[in-house]
Amino acid sequence: MIVLQWCVSGYCEEVGNRRLERVPVVLNPQDGGWSDWTPWRSCSRSCGTGVQFRSRKCNNPVPSYGGRACEGEPEEWRTCNTNSCPEPLVDIRAQQCKQLPKMFSLKGKPETTFTWLPYESDDFDKKCKYICVNAERKELFITEENLIDGTPCSYEDHDNICVQGKCQIIGCDGNLNSQLQRDRCGICDGNNFECSEIKLSFERKLKREVSRVSVLPRMAREINVEINVTMYHTENPAVAFVLKNRRKRKYTVTIPNTVIHTKIIEGTKFSYRKYNNRHNIWAKGPLYAEMVILVSFALYLVVLEYKLDLPTVLHQETKIFFTCGEAPPIQKRTCIGNHTRHTNRLCRGRKKKHCKEDQSEYCAFSLLHKYCKLSGFKRLCCKSCANFHLSKTHHFHENNLELFQFQKSYINM
Repeated sequence: MIVLQWCVSGYCEEVGNRRLERVPVVLNPQDGGWSDWTPWRSCSRSCGTGVQFRSRKCNNPVPSYGGRACEGEPEEWRTCNTNSCPEPLVDIRAQQCKQLPKMFSLKGKPETTFTWLPYESDDFDKKCKYICVNAERKELFITEENLIDGTPCSYEDHDNICVQGKCQIIGCDGNLNSQLQRDRCGICDGNNFECSEIKLSFERKLKREVSRVSVLPRMAREINVEINVTMYHTENPAVAFVLKNRRKRKYTVTIPNTVIHTKIIEGTKFSYRKYNNRHNIWAKGPLYAEMVILVSFALYLVVLEYKLDLPTVLHQETKIFFTCGEAPPIQKRTCIGNHTRHTNRLCRGRKKKHCKEDQSEYCAFSLLHKYCKLSGFKRLCCKSCANFHLSKTHHFHENNLELFQFQKSYINM
């Protein structure tokens, strides 16, 4: 006689014919297990902090018969190529918008003739979405596509990056979960000691239809320009501002005479606010290229106040333009880096003009006082800039570039 038996909860039991007909066979559950990780894929960017992924599958073994699925993530990522990008710096979000007609097959449509510019949504959940605005009609092209992994989430903070459409918090050293932050002039884990705050002010009557009122140096941060414009025949003059890349003669961006406005220019989001006759232009930075601020229309009295932050080493290579007073410093620097050698003439002066009571910060006395405080030079109390000379070797380090043989001299021009 054959006795039917089956396994129940790990034990062998005898099964009757009636029970066999009603109860199905139950197999033991098999929990899933992970396979090995794949090799890391290629980095999404060649510099400036990219992202790379690797993955694994829950097939070793596959969960079966009610077994539990694998615990953990099937994919993980890490940052890569965290080195700074070489000059000239480019806005990666702007590059993607420039390619919009090719990315979305707009051939033959009117959108292909438009100039597509970057746009940053105010909605945090859409910071990493592919959204652009055309310069001609100011129309938004909104998609659910993600920006390239490694694209900065915001123009207000260039360190946090987009990963699969979500903003991820990254330290200024390019590492995930890092707590390192930049100081006010952009130095990673800095303490503001290597920062130079530049403040300038002047008052001028504009005689030309378009007049240059200020120059914003490359890599400037915490930019704040206050301009008070008065026209002699009206209380509320219509005035417009133009921001122009100094090296690209044809490239200009006009800020209209509106109450509030924003523009993304050379990797920086500029904000504009108007109240009465006072105009305020500000940006977080860093600014990827030297920009000129121009004011349109003549016969205006302009009072300008200008403030920004620069790393000291960049402050020393900034060209400073004077309108009056003693001649500015002439600075020379020899650089070796990336197997190149070059010498820059860093500051130049205009013709010496008389200043009213020498109160303008454009005049050399106040600037000389600031320069004498620079690290590596002994403090000087100068009553005159004439025939003054100072020379001392000093070393600076920025990324992998060594700056040396720094010389400074003050002369009359």
